[in-house]
Amino acid sequence: MLLLGLVLAATASAAMLRSANHDKQKQLASVLGPEADATSPATKDLTMREGLGENLPYPSVDYLGVGYDLIHGNPSGDPDTQIDPGFRSPVVRLEWDQTGDHVSRDMRFLQPLGGYALPEYSCHMSSTAVEISSESDYQKSLEVDASLEVGYQSPVPTGGNASFSASAGFGRFSQEVAAKGSERFQMTSYCLQFVAGFNKGAGQKLEPVEHFAALAREVGQSKEEGQWFDFFKQYGTHFISKVHLGGKMIFEVTIDRSSLESMRSSNLDVSAAIAASFGPGSGSANVNIAMQQASKDALSKSKAETKTFVLGGLPPTTAGNGESAFGAWAATVRESAMPIRYSLREITEASSDLDPKTYADMVARYAKIEAIKAQMQAEERANSGPSSSLFPGQQLASGKTLARAGGKGVVRLSEDGYLWIEDKFGNQLWRTLGKANPGAVLKYDKTGNLLIEGPNGITWQTHTGFDTCSNAPPGKVELLDNGDFVVKSGEGTLMWSAGTAGGRKADDHAQGSGVMRDGCKPQHSDILFPGQRLWSGHSLVAGLASLHLAHTGRLILKGNNQELWNNDLRKTSGKYYLTLTKLGQLQILDADDRIVWLNGDGRQCLTKARKAQLFGDANFIVYDKQDEHIWSTDTFSSTSRIDHPEGLFGSGCKTGRRW
Repeated sequence: MLLLGLVLAATASAAMLRSANHDKQKQLASVLGPEADATSPATKDLTMREGLGENLPYPSVDYLGVGYDLIHGNPSGDPDTQIDPGFRSPVVRLEWDQTGDHVSRDMRFLQPLGGYALPEYSCHMSSTAVEISSESDYQKSLEVDASLEVGYQSPVPTGGNASFSASAGFGRFSQEVAAKGSERFQMTSYCLQFVAGFNKGAGQKLEPVEHFAALAREVGQSKEEGQWFDFFKQYGTHFISKVHLGGKMIFEVTIDRSSLESMRSSNLDVSAAIAASFGPGSGSANVNIAMQQASKDALSKSKAETKTFVLGGLPPTTAGNGESAFGAWAATVRESAMPIRYSLREITEASSDLDPKTYADMVARYAKIEAIKAQMQAEERANSGPSSSLFPGQQLASGKTLARAGGKGVVRLSEDGYLWIEDKFGNQLWRTLGKANPGAVLKYDKTGNLLIEGPNGITWQTHTGFDTCSNAPPGKVELLDNGDFVVKSGEGTLMWSAGTAGGRKADDHAQGSGVMRDGCKPQHSDILFPGQRLWSGHSLVAGLASLHLAHTGRLILKGNNQELWNNDLRKTSGKYYLTLTKLGQLQILDADDRIVWLNGDGRQCLTKARKAQLFGDANFIVYDKQDEHIWSTDTFSSTSRIDHPEGLFGSGCKTGRRW
């Protein structure tokens, strides 16, 4: 059954302008007498301009120069109010002048100083239904109406674009359409009335609003993230430099997956069917009657939700998206015009006190953090049952679970502090090892690290914090539909997983520790940075040289396929990893994070390490921040050091043996 909702959004600004204009017309009539009404509009406006200064700007031009939050904005409107939630306080002053240079060419309306304003009377009823099935599709559809002005580059992160991602509309689309495999079909019709914008060029100087200018001076001196974020929330990340005023009618049909499959199995073009049923001519005898009837029959049998949204103008008394409804609405747009399409510039252009580099960095951080917050809020609203995710700062108490409806796995933190992953039948797929920690919690901290912490301290962790994994921002911990339990960065990169995809038991090497993924692996095949891990079964490679960590904990260095050095360690076969500490010590730890080997017989250098690097000549060297050698296998030029598992200290280490 189709659900039809009709929502009107408009502001009182246009009505106020009309009321003021009407009062002034009455005053003018009392001065000039009744015969003034017989003059032409142009003559009347010219008389008003030259005599009393009565020209007015185009309706709703107030939106030109206001701030815009590109992260929280959504030109399709907020789901409840239909007004774009991205509009912020005014940034650029709008100044007006009654002289001829700043009045429209027909002498009827004012133009902003340093800008322009023109009529653009055009109404078009959409005849095409656009398919929107993914978050990327949704973002692209929004960018049609809100985008950066040509020649400007956004500091908002791309690659999983953050634009509009913190808006409620984006969250609802993700939950109601993208996550469920449904599809949305949208027909957007426009009725344009006016356009206004700021001039561009070297001589153009925008005058900021006084309060904005004062706050920009204060924020411009700061590197404090919170201060910048508050600034963005008040004035936005950008400002509107060009605005099209008029009306917009959006007709949406959301169809669930099973209905789509049924319709497409009947060789029905769903987009064409929607256009035939609701587009122009849908009620006309000229349209193919058989096609129209087949489309309506198919849609009536589907699980579909239909909505119509109107921005600007008055709602049509005739329901639906037909020509009669469109015509009735279009006739009212001129008197109640709203911003329906706009171009943006970076907010730094309105104030020289805002450093562009600092601004770009803060906008990028703001985008990531606000998108994560919005996702948390969306999931909290959507989840009536158990949650399937943890966001930075959230935790799971002992005895509690993470689960997905219809998913292949359940994550459970037991009362004694062990983390279990089971399939839907209760079979164990994966669990943490080590000592018990009764009363512990599973915590996803604000660095992006997932850990078990309780009375016995930290007994397990993924080591996915941004200090370990190439400064990747925290994202979320999620139980996927396929049963895998994963840690993702704020950019959506996979950092760690339990290895239980498909609802299958994890491999032996993944039991207890999981698997480090691409987002948290050494970015260079020959370098290990502090905090990174080289897991057993993996190698560093440089030319014909390799450094391999075996499943027995043995570290083996080869040059030209000849073994030149090893750490003389042979433990029980299991899961181990090699890591470099911040003080330049190489350590091998087991799955319970217990140290089983240290380089240099355990002696530690009190210096900060930069990296450990394998070279093509088969030498493996640890460097400090000044690129001094801290320690080496001393296998330079493929010299064998089988008898020296402790290696040699270098000039960068003041407490160890010098080479």
